[in-house]
Amino acid sequence: KYGQTVRQHVKRPLDTEKGNWGALELAARYSWFDVDNKFFQSNSLYSGFSAATGANRGNTWSVALNWYPNNMTRVMTNWVHSKADNNVSGGSSKIFTHDNGKTSDVEDALLMRFQIEF
Repeated sequence: KYGQTVRQHVKRPLDTEKGNWGALELAARYSWFDVDNKFFQSNSLYSGFSAATGANRGNTWSVALNWYPNNMTRVMTNWVHSKADNNVSGGSSKIFTHDNGKTSDVEDALLMRFQIEF
């Protein structure tokens, strides 16, 4: 029904004495963007954006491993790999700034989340 929360049903909830470890879920995703070069023209609606300092195309792929110990909890881990390009100004966008202060076209991130439903 509309508006109802659909919960993950774990057939064998976490019970180490019985050798049950809950449920695991593996997921993957790929996404991309490609902005038309007209976006950066001086007479365009978005003329404030600079083709020299931005990215006009890129892609991201991620892999996730989710663990459901029981019906009310889950632990989600995601690894995300992103790459940005700028074919307007020579192929380099360097839009990602890393902890060491250096910039690059590529970024990797490891994300984790713990969720409890009630």
